[in-house]
This record gives sequence, C-alpha cells and structure tokens, in this order.
Amino acid sequence: MPENQNPSTVEIDYLKSNFFRVIRVNGAFGGFSPDGQLFMAIFSERPPFPDATVYSVEANGQIGPEIIEKRQTTSKGKIVRELEAGLSMDVRTARAIVQWLNERIDIAEKMAAATHPRTEVKQ
Repeated sequence: MPENQNPSTVEIDYLKSNFFRVIRVNGAFGGFSPDGQLFMAIFSERPPFPDATVYSVEANGQIGPEIIEKRQTTSKGKIVRELEAGLSMDVRTARAIVQWLNERIDIAEKMAAATHPRTEVKQ
C-alpha cells in the first residue's frame, strides 16, 4: 500500500477498564469547565435511606418486623440525586453522542411502533 493511502477499514477492540460498571441514569446537569470543555454530571434518583431503623425482637430472640413509626431519617420527604459520574468532553464528542442517541431513539421508537401499533379510535 502506498504511504499516503489510508486503509479502507479499521478494526477496533473494546476492552472494559477496571472501573467499568453499568450506571442507571435518571438525569444530568452541568456546564462548561474552566478550559472550555463541556462538563456533565449524571445522576440516579432514589428515595433516601433511613438514618436508623428499629425492629421488634421475638420471644425466641429473633429479629421481628420493623417498627416503621420509629424509623429515623433526616431526609424525610426528599429525593436523593446520587452523582454517579462526571463526563468531560469537547463539542465534537458531544455532537457525536447526540447523534448516536438520536439514532438509538429512532430505532427504539420504530421497534415500539412495530410491537405496539396504535389503533385508531373511531367516533
């Protein structure tokens, strides 16, 4: 192959890093880092964990059911947004991710329409 000619294909291997994990994402927020990169923190939402719980003790010494009214929590009535990861990227990468997501959304919508076609309501 001549030196100036690019190959017609390239093979890419995917390897999982030691820190690879699957993260449930409920949302994201962010802005720009001081160096102008886009920064996005992704989070998952859940109810708060109690600070402490109290259980009854059965006559045989076994732990019985929780006494709900004695549950202690400082976050009662709140929702916890647990920050899972921070993602920093340039605009080019952000556009590529948006395009990839839009393509997957289109595929998902077509699959859903094929699986559950809408029925027209006649009046």
